[in-house]
Amino acid sequence: MLSIIIKSVPFEPNMSDMKKAAEITDDRTLKEYLSKLDDAGLIKLLMRNSLAMKSIDKPEKIYLANPNLMYTKEPDIGNLRETFFVNQLDNAYKIKQSLNEEGIFAGKRGDFYCEEKYTFEVGGKKKGFGQIKDTPNSYVVSDDLEIGIGHKIPLWLFGFLY
Repeated sequence: MLSIIIKSVPFEPNMSDMKKAAEITDDRTLKEYLSKLDDAGLIKLLMRNSLAMKSIDKPEKIYLANPNLMYTKEPDIGNLRETFFVNQLDNAYKIKQSLNEEGIFAGKRGDFYCEEKYTFEVGGKKKGFGQIKDTPNSYVVSDDLEIGIGHKIPLWLFGFLY
């Protein structure tokens, strides 16, 4: 199961394709396997909100829990950025022991939604606000940026959260 995930993360999971690839016959078993990998700290299941997390709904996206696990092959830089961001925020929320409504979730407009208040769009230095314009409390998290300005935050700063 983990090797299937490593080959394609982060991605929006198709439960039917995952069941077929892992030779699993029912949704419940697949969700249980994914939950166990999440509990073991190997993957991060990104849900759409805290209610979906509690009811073990289908995850919106699946990320590897540690960006270093992506180096079984040359990772896509966009996926690497998002995985780093998820990893750092997830660790910060675990330290706060706050994984309910204060956690990190899949965003509706941007990439991520945190604390049911903040929207983040992750990208490179030239990433703009197009996807999150007119969204209150929204920020662009940019790689290859030394100093932030306004609502544009350097990605490296999230490495200092915990």
